[in-house]
Amino acid sequence: MAKIRLAFDPERVTIGDLVKMEEGIESATEMRDFLTKFLVDEAGKAIKGKKATAMLNKLTVSEVLASIGQLSDMAKDEIVPPPSGGS
Repeated sequence: MAKIRLAFDPERVTIGDLVKMEEGIESATEMRDFLTKFLVDEAGKAIKGKKATAMLNKLTVSEVLASIGQLSDMAKDEIVPPPSGGS
């Protein structure tokens, strides 16, 4: 089982990335390339290029699906404002 760490960094994520998350990803290559934007090491520093691709290529389908779910939850926490209290 490959171990990866994803982080939702508003300084690196574009509106285009958010649209892609909403509309869905159409191929495994597109999925892998999309996930590279969120891959970080233990210190939270972005992992890029061939190293990121190599790490993601080792993931199983279930790990990819879990990663997408995790990423979606992070995006919601960052983007969706908390509900306002009171009536």
